[in-house]
Amino acid sequence: MAKKILVVDDDEDSLNLVSKALQYAGYDIVKASDGEQTISQYEEQKPDLVLLDVRMPTMDGYEAFFKIKEIHKDAKVIFMTAYAVDEKIHQRAKELNLTYLLMKPFSLKFLKELIADVLK
Repeated sequence: MAKKILVVDDDEDSLNLVSKALQYAGYDIVKASDGEQTISQYEEQKPDLVLLDVRMPTMDGYEAFFKIKEIHKDAKVIFMTAYAVDEKIHQRAKELNLTYLLMKPFSLKFLKELIADVLK
């Protein structure tokens, strides 16, 4: 059975590009475009991994991450961002076992290798 990945990004082009690449690589993909959707999709779909954009309107990736981790301590989350991170908040996320911080732009080849390593 294919591993399920929840891909979250408020940028529709990025969301679709990453989703299609991972789907082509054999993963089941669930999409969300904001923090609220992320939490509801996580609860509903129970993905093996979340690729989570940090900067989003309404609820950012950190807030969604902390809410998911409250209930699902073993959730695997990779943050994606093109911006500098708030070190204090990022340190809190690392203490809750943030899997990885991926800086945009990144290569899809690297992303696939990272995911394969995380999900093995």
